[in-house]
Amino acid sequence: MTNEEYTGSISQIPYYDGLLQGEKAELRDAIRLLLKQTFILEHRYDKRSSRFIYNQEFKVCNKHLEFIRAYLAVSGINVLENSQLGLIYIQGEDTMGEKLPKLATLYILVLKLIYDEQMAAVSTSINVYTTISEIHDKLGNYRLFKAAFCYGDTPCHCSAEKISDSGAS
Repeated sequence: MTNEEYTGSISQIPYYDGLLQGEKAELRDAIRLLLKQTFILEHRYDKRSSRFIYNQEFKVCNKHLEFIRAYLAVSGINVLENSQLGLIYIQGEDTMGEKLPKLATLYILVLKLIYDEQMAAVSTSINVYTTISEIHDKLGNYRLFKAAFCYGDTPCHCSAEKISDSGAS
């Protein structure tokens, strides 16, 4: 069957057929986003207003949650909701989502390490502050800059790599 034949009513999915065209498009986009990034947050940060706003994709997923659960269960994907964290996410053997570049993963891991260290320190502050040089120092201390890539697949030739190489010998 061609894609043109599916532009009309899909009689095998009565719930979906009962939706308006706009709702169908919103649901389709929300499911695609959920499969792409494996989770949807209830609130997202809006750069223009500099505050958190309600995420429309979350609203759509929450509204049609039982349908999405049944729809994705056919392919072995579980749809879970954590209302305390404001999160809808998927689990299953074949759910991968997009992969982060290696350098981004290293930065996230080092930021988590810095966060844990500062939270473990005796302080009444709930905020954590760091600098790029502190992040680079941590990467250098753990000798992670040598294997890191700065831009895509281009090997990193920044000064932090040279510092960690000279400190290793």
